[in-house]
Amino acid sequence: MGISRKQIIEQNEISELYTFHLRNIPQKVLVEGRSKDLPIVINLHGGPGTPIPFSVGCRGLFPVFTDRFIMVYWDQLGCGINDYTFKDFKAIMVNETTTSSRLWKELLRLDLTEELLEISVPYYILQGDTDIVTSTTDIVSVIDASDNPYLHCQVIDNSGHMPGKAGMDAVFETLVKATTCKGEESHAESNERIY
Repeated sequence: MGISRKQIIEQNEISELYTFHLRNIPQKVLVEGRSKDLPIVINLHGGPGTPIPFSVGCRGLFPVFTDRFIMVYWDQLGCGINDYTFKDFKAIMVNETTTSSRLWKELLRLDLTEELLEISVPYYILQGDTDIVTSTTDIVSVIDASDNPYLHCQVIDNSGHMPGKAGMDAVFETLVKATTCKGEESHAESNERIY
């Protein structure tokens, strides 16, 4: 761990790794933020197989986010810290998800429309316009038809399933906008960048 990353972690008022048990399966969750009174953001990443970019292994890596928010990184079961260790990093890129026809069939049939309609807290889906894993058109249609004021979708131009620089900037800008009171100027500087 580089000295700057270590200093960032030490400066955070909260940087804790928690273990929760769901159906007796241990799940690790990182909670990290500069101050304990910041807005809380729970990251539910895509997948399957990888929690990148926001994961338990990102401790101290995104001070632009942790200076403004308490970031909750919950690695989905079977990726990141929940199921294998860092030495198995290769498994993130080369794993059963690439060859499992059963998993892909289940993913393609998965429909969370009803669950999304019931969302009662601010919920933001940031979706790349060229994502071939999840249909951007379908997500936009469901959200537009939902009439749910808590449900939001932001399509990121020229972005796929994994966020690049523009995607990370869009995530940050969306979070700042979502947590800034109406009429209050955003504290985010226009030249503040994630990478």
